[in-house]
Amino acid sequence: MPSDTKPHLNTLVGVCRRLATARQRVAEYEEERDDLIRALRAKGVSGAVLAQHTGLSAGRVTQITQSPDGARRP
Repeated sequence: MPSDTKPHLNTLVGVCRRLATARQRVAEYEEERDDLIRALRAKGVSGAVLAQHTGLSAGRVTQITQSPDGARRP
């Protein structure tokens, strides 16, 4: 392997680590969002209002509220 690729490979490793961290953080935010959606829906907030405020489709809001175990979509 040419030695001039080593800096790029090191950069690639760093980018991949940051990407993995970002993906984990996104998963945490989605879990928090989904918990809030379930709680608000249980308190009577309509799915349409939740969809409007989250930018999700009404169908996705329904999927989230029907999966109290926190199941993720594929």
